[in-house]
Amino acid sequence: MRLLNQTYSVQQVAAATGVTAKQVSDWCNMGLIVGQRKPLGRGHRRELSWFNVMEVACALALMDVGMTSPGDAFRAAQKLAHAGDNDQLPGLPHHHNTGETFLYVSGERSVVMLLAEGDKHPKNPIPNTGENLRGFIALNITDVFVSVCARIGGLHGFKVLDEAYPEAATS
Repeated sequence: MRLLNQTYSVQQVAAATGVTAKQVSDWCNMGLIVGQRKPLGRGHRRELSWFNVMEVACALALMDVGMTSPGDAFRAAQKLAHAGDNDQLPGLPHHHNTGETFLYVSGERSVVMLLAEGDKHPKNPIPNTGENLRGFIALNITDVFVSVCARIGGLHGFKVLDEAYPEAATS
């Protein structure tokens, strides 16, 4: 997939996520964005991956809904951006025919989960938190992904997912 295999400039990441290029550079220099730990000197162009684009988009969405610590938001966002499971590719939600993908965050814990049509959000989506989970953030990753695709190049998010998950596209 072209989307996953190309690199993106700080300006492209900023345009895709709705923040300034300076903010993306600052997050890189602070070591919040995976693989972007060292400040670059003048004239050097930073290259980010699709996984970084989704990492920034998810962290920003978490901060928009009330997560106050950028460090916590980026750690939670990395769960989707850089990890996957048997049915979900890193940096992508599950295929839209199977449901919507959510990132659940409570404190320092987070989990990515598929919610099939008609399913309700679980009362305790995050493993090993016990019965006293008082609250969590449920971020719709499918919506974030579709928005980023549209902003990064006028791409249709569901068509990108059809290409990434061809077997699910035909079911």
